[in-house]
Amino acid sequence: MWWLKRLWHDQRGSVVTTEAVLVGAMGVAGASVGLKMTVAAMNEEFQEIACAFRSFDQSYSIKGLSSSSAAAAGSSYRQPDVQTSLRLLRESVEQKSLGQNPDETQTVR
Repeated sequence: MWWLKRLWHDQRGSVVTTEAVLVGAMGVAGASVGLKMTVAAMNEEFQEIACAFRSFDQSYSIKGLSSSSAAAAGSSYRQPDVQTSLRLLRESVEQKSLGQNPDETQTVR
C-alpha cells in the first residue's frame, strides 16, 4: 500500500506531460488554421481558373452540305458576351457558397 501512496504524491513526470499536451494542442490548432487557409487559397485559384476558361470564345459555325443524294444540316453557336457570362458565373459561385441552388435562380439577362 505504501507504493500507491508514494505514486500518488509523485510529481516528477507531470511537467513533461503538461508540456506535451500544450505542444500538441498548439500543433493541432496551427495545423487546422493552416489547412483552412490552404483550402481558401485553393478555392480562390479554382475560381480564377474557371473565369479564365470561361473567357475563351467558344462560338462556332458549320455550313450545311448537300449533294444529289444526301444533305447535312449546318450548326452554329454564338457564345454570349464574356462579361455577362463571367457575371453569371460569379453569381453562381456566390449562390453556391451561400447554400442556394444556382440552377433554380439563374436567369440570362
